[in-house]
Amino acid sequence: MTDPDTTRRQGESVLLGVFLVALGVWFLVRNLGFDLPSLGELWPIFPCLAGAAFFISSIARKNPRLAFPGTAGVLGGLFFFSFTVGPLEWWRMEDYWPAFPLIAGLAFAATWGAGRFRESALLVPAAVGLVVGVVGFSFTLSWFEGWVTPVIENGWPLVLVAIALLMVFRAIVSGLKA
Repeated sequence: MTDPDTTRRQGESVLLGVFLVALGVWFLVRNLGFDLPSLGELWPIFPCLAGAAFFISSIARKNPRLAFPGTAGVLGGLFFFSFTVGPLEWWRMEDYWPAFPLIAGLAFAATWGAGRFRESALLVPAAVGLVVGVVGFSFTLSWFEGWVTPVIENGWPLVLVAIALLMVFRAIVSGLKA
């Protein structure tokens, strides 16, 4: 049976080795005159690699909490890649801000899944992040036109009222049981 620290060190060494080989090949190919993206375009690889390292550590250490930075790093890096080498443009970032709570919601959901769906408290921030991200995109990218937008803009306080009523109801029911 392999020691977890040994497994972790081996995984880190492999990841660092692969990164250094890729970096060396990239510099070599660029020095040979091939047109490759600049480091200014490729910098999102670093959060992706850090996220991958957290995933490896999560598996090696059997620690589901490391799935959060793993997911956030990989998804955050991919999101930024969509700006540096992909179709999105930096000047429209105000339209894409909902990606950040969406990534956080997905990271909480991944942590919940990595923990074999046991820690239900992770579902609250996961749901909040996912809802804020999807609703945010619906406004910034104009997914809902016509009657839906005014209903959401004017009716959102009803959600607060519903949550408050549920809290009051729950407190009354738990008081009756005691």
